[in-house]
Amino acid sequence: MSDPLFADLRQRDRERWLALMWASERLRPALAAVLAFDLELERVAASPGEPMMAELRLAWWRERLSEVAQGALPPPQPLLRALAHHARPAGIDLVALLGIEDALLPILADGPVDAGAVAEARGRALAQALAPVLGPAGSLAAAAARVAFARFARRPWGRAGERVAAALARWRDGPARPFETASPHGLPRVLRALDAPARQDLLLIRQGRPLPPPATAGRQARMAWAALGLPSGRGRA
Repeated sequence: MSDPLFADLRQRDRERWLALMWASERLRPALAAVLAFDLELERVAASPGEPMMAELRLAWWRERLSEVAQGALPPPQPLLRALAHHARPAGIDLVALLGIEDALLPILADGPVDAGAVAEARGRALAQALAPVLGPAGSLAAAAARVAFARFARRPWGRAGERVAAALARWRDGPARPFETASPHGLPRVLRALDAPARQDLLLIRQGRPLPPPATAGRQARMAWAALGLPSGRGRA
């Protein structure tokens, strides 16, 4: 996985890069493009500048992705080219990816943020986009929401940092959301690998404990056990 897209994904989120090792070689470029696009929209929403500028950048991505989804040639932008040349031919639903922007917009608006709603909407968009290649969206959505929530909790959110911290505090003291308790059984290996550390993060947040650094040896082992279908902490990676 020496392609620049994989190198960029490794730098932004090493655990996502590691999870791709559990995907079929044929699907890796397509999945890498989708995961990198999700992280790029997150980066835009978390930028420290004025929210209006972030909204304009998100709108630019939305327009360009809509064009690519309709079969247009992509502009000379590496991520859009990867989506056009890998994700679209693989059958991934690029239109569904537009829902990631909708999920992130509340972070840029004034007022309280619903952490669970952001994760659910972001996870639902990813699940619908990946369903053609990974299985029914309904079975993917809860795990994708857990992965999205873990990113929400770990990401510095620029000007929205205080509102995000308040959202996490409200969530920690509130009732469990359905995506937290949904079973991970039946997931494809790549998503099982991503889901395992995310489930650990959700548990630690509920307990009010600090999150460990990403991609530690222990978390990588947890990902491998999950991908192999072994109980965490038992068996061998």
